Amino acid sequence: MNKVEKSNKEINDSHIDDVVKKMKTYLKDQSKGDYSMNPENFPQGNGELGEMKKKAYVGSDAVEEYIEDFAYPGMTNLVYEANIKGSSKTGNATKDEDGNALGNVVPSELGEKMYKNFKDNVYGAEQMNASYKRYPQPVDQAGEETEDGSLALKKGAKKSQDLFKKLESVEKSEAVLKEEITKMKTLVQYNKKTQ
Repeated sequence: MNKVEKSNKEINDSHIDDVVKKMKTYLKDQSKGDYSMNPENFPQGNGELGEMKKKAYVGSDAVEEYIEDFAYPGMTNLVYEANIKGSSKTGNATKDEDGNALGNVVPSELGEKMYKNFKDNVYGAEQMNASYKRYPQPVDQAGEETEDGSLALKKGAKKSQDLFKKLESVEKSEAVLKEEITKMKTLVQYNKKTQ
């Protein structure tokens, strides 16, 4: 068995030496690199090994910029205006070219308002700076000292707190509230006899 293995090894080594010689001769005038049977690095093309004349298209900086801008579209490239405002192209138009209502749609300015909200994105910008509304945990001072106000008003996004304060500060008189409740009862046809 040893004799056969030695014979096979000699034949294989001889063949590998022949292949290496042929490859070196073949690449001598065609490549800037040397042929290696066991390369340490990933093989490179001639253009990567050094400067040389070649007949190949080399893109300008404008081509690279085009590839960066258009080759890999993603969520950052979406345009929502037609979807939010309404358009015949997206199938959610509320008016035709003459300004007449389409189908059974009641035209409104809701799409414009929603698009303005989307474009301004005040809430999103505020939340981005609020760092997920991280609040320090309240520490109990064993009743020796107390603090007024809720935890939400001590830290967090200033704009939303100001808006909530404005909304909460609107006071309605008791008469106005009763009048509104009466209107709601009328709308749902409530009367004491049905209850």
